[in-house]
Amino acid sequence: MEMIAAEKSNIDFKNIVNVISKINSVSGRLEKIGRIRNNSKVILDYAHTPDALKTCLQNLKDQFKNIKISIVFGCGGDRDKFKRPRMGKIVNQFCNKIYLTDDNPRKENPKKIRSSIKSKINKLKLYEIPSREKAISNAIQNLNSGEILLVAGKGHEKNQDYGSFIRNFSDKKIILKNFCHPALKNCKSINLEYEKNILLITGVNAGGKTMLLKSILTSAFMAKYIIPMKLDENRSHIGSFKTVLSIIDDPQNVKNDISTFAGRMVEFSELFLKSNILVGVDEIELGTDSDEAASLFKVIIENLISKNIKICKLKNQI
Repeated sequence: MEMIAAEKSNIDFKNIVNVISKINSVSGRLEKIGRIRNNSKVILDYAHTPDALKTCLQNLKDQFKNIKISIVFGCGGDRDKFKRPRMGKIVNQFCNKIYLTDDNPRKENPKKIRSSIKSKINKLKLYEIPSREKAISNAIQNLNSGEILLVAGKGHEKNQDYGSFIRNFSDKKIILKNFCHPALKNCKSINLEYEKNILLITGVNAGGKTMLLKSILTSAFMAKYIIPMKLDENRSHIGSFKTVLSIIDDPQNVKNDISTFAGRMVEFSELFLKSNILVGVDEIELGTDSDEAASLFKVIIENLISKNIKICKLKNQI
C-alpha cells in the first residue's frame, strides 16, 4: 500500500523499489524481532482492538501459508469490556496456541479480564499465565520448526500499568532476553555495532585477522537467523542486513590465470546487484600499479556504501 501511495505521489517506481529495502519498520508495528532456532519467528505488534488484531493475524496467515501461529495477548482494564470475548474469538480462529496474560489491567481485577476473554477460547489451545514475562518466555521456548509467535497488545510501550503501581516493562526486551538456544550453556556475550560503513582490520601475517573477520560475519549471521547467545536486552537489537557475504577465498586461479587484483574485481562486481548487505573482504591486493588499483577500489567502495552495504576489510602490515 505504501508503494502504491508513493507512486501516486509522482515518485518514480524504480526509486521506490531501490529504497524500500532500506526502510525500517515502525517499532512495535508488525515488527519482526528476529528468527530463532528452527527458523521460527517472533513478531511484535500493538494490536489491542478486535479489528486491529484480526487484520494482523489475517496478514500473517496470508503471508505465511500453512504455518502455525501462537499468540501472547491480553486486554487492558478500565476500557471497552465488550471487546474482550470478541478478541478471544478472533485468536481462537487464527491461532494454534494462545497464551492469555495481563496487558495493562490498570485498576481492574486482571483475573476477571482474562476470564471474559477466555470464554470464547478452546481450552485445548489455552495457556493462561498472568505474568506477561513468563507467558512470553514460555511461548518462545515452545516454538516448533518454522512457527510464528505474535506478541500483541503493547507493541512499543515501555511500562505496564497495574493501577496501584506502574512498572518498567517492554515486550521487546523480554523477547530479546529469551533469544538463547536451549542447547548452549554459559555463552560468552559479544558486542557488535555497525555504526560506520567500513571496518578495517589490520595486523601482521598469521596474526588472526581472517579468524576475526570470520567471527564477525558469523556473529552477524547468527544474530539475524539463530540467536544462540545471551543478549543484553537493554542494548541489543536484531541486525537488518538482508544478506551476509564473504570474499575470503584466494582469487588466484591457475586455470583462468587471473591475478589476485583481477579476481577481487570479479567478486566485487557481483555485489553491485545487491543492497543492504554485510560483506567481509580478506586481503585487498593492489598489484603492481598500486595507485591505479587504489583509485579503482575507492570508487567501488563508495558505490557499494551508497547501496547501504557495510564492508569489513583485512589489511596486512609489513
